[in-house]
Amino acid sequence: MRQGDPDSVTFPIALDSNLVLNNGAINEVLNINRAPRSNFYTPQSVYLQPVIQRLVSELIPDADAFERVFDEFETLIAMSYLKAGGSGMPIGQFAYRGHRSMFGSGVPERLEADLSREGESWGPITGGVLDSVDEARAVLAALKEQLSRYQFL
Repeated sequence: MRQGDPDSVTFPIALDSNLVLNNGAINEVLNINRAPRSNFYTPQSVYLQPVIQRLVSELIPDADAFERVFDEFETLIAMSYLKAGGSGMPIGQFAYRGHRSMFGSGVPERLEADLSREGESWGPITGGVLDSVDEARAVLAALKEQLSRYQFL
């Protein structure tokens, strides 16, 4: 996904379920056989993760390792969305679960450490998600700024 690529926005938007799926329909499905009814305001990936985990369990059998990979995957989706000029971003369950902190132990901070260590050879740069170290740093800063605004009750 390189800047100027006409399909560069398709990837993150297609994976932002709120743009693809009607939230009322999602709530109807999640309320099947449930009484009393609930409204689900959590990221839909909370419900998607176990489905994907079952599909790739032979590749990533350890649940903690899969959670880490899934968190980083969702973070890269959010970064792609911000790079493409999104005014917000799909927040992902890593933010909802609170798997980040301002003290350097969260997913964006882990990615920053990887970027600092690997530089231009960092996977999201060599894979074309981001174009350079400078762009990656700017997008990570924007991501952390956006995350600082989210509060879940």
